[in-house]
Amino acid sequence: YVAGARNLYQGVDPDTFDGFLLILTANGELVDFRTYDEGEREYFNSLIPCADGNYFFGGATNSFSGQPEGYLVKVDSLGNKLWSKNYPAFAEPYFSSFSNNKLIVSGYKQSALGRTVLGMVDTSGALIWTKNYSFSGSPALYRSICTRKKDIVAVGIATIAGEGNSGFILNVDSTGEPNWHRRYNYNEDTDFFYGVIEANDGSFLVNGAASDTDGTGQNLWLVKLDSMGCLEPNCWEVGIEDAKANELGVSVFPNPAAEWINFKLPVN
Repeated sequence: YVAGARNLYQGVDPDTFDGFLLILTANGELVDFRTYDEGEREYFNSLIPCADGNYFFGGATNSFSGQPEGYLVKVDSLGNKLWSKNYPAFAEPYFSSFSNNKLIVSGYKQSALGRTVLGMVDTSGALIWTKNYSFSGSPALYRSICTRKKDIVAVGIATIAGEGNSGFILNVDSTGEPNWHRRYNYNEDTDFFYGVIEANDGSFLVNGAASDTDGTGQNLWLVKLDSMGCLEPNCWEVGIEDAKANELGVSVFPNPAAEWINFKLPVN
């Protein structure tokens, strides 16, 4: 099963931009080709098998408001459409599996509540919750995963004046409450995270793209982070800023911490 988008007339008419499904044999031979159209622009970027043998295809549609909205289609094993849903709270989201009966929705939306948006839907397509977050750089989220702890980790891009675009990683609990978030820059040009997987030890392998130092192009960017999203253990990086912080005489313990963390200050 392969999902994506086709542009029938190569950009002449945006209404011909349809989501599609290819059903192939194990050797790549074509079994069937289906398209899914609500009237205007549709595309798929996510494919999720269902516990009942059917499939979800997620992406975006412009057919309901003229602007990109979240789009989820459920089909049977032959590609027959069972139902479709649209989600105005998301502009161009990605869908991933949280459990047998829940899906994660990660994306962005221009909103006074915050651009960064996460959500969860059940297998009928009904929204369980959505959360808007106001983080520095107004990140847009791309891919998301469910961790072994049943948290959600999502990655994307954040843009801050003077620092360029940076890779962004966010961890929230199963209700959308934030645990931690981090930003990483390769250089001052366009850098972003696009995908993430969890390793057996709970660490994360993140991929994306980073600009060449001369600004002529982009390269694959691969980053290994620990279970707290830190590039250096416990997010302590040796450098000038750490030396300045240590002059304050602040101690933090235990390290690492599970639930409680203590700060010992030299003055009351």
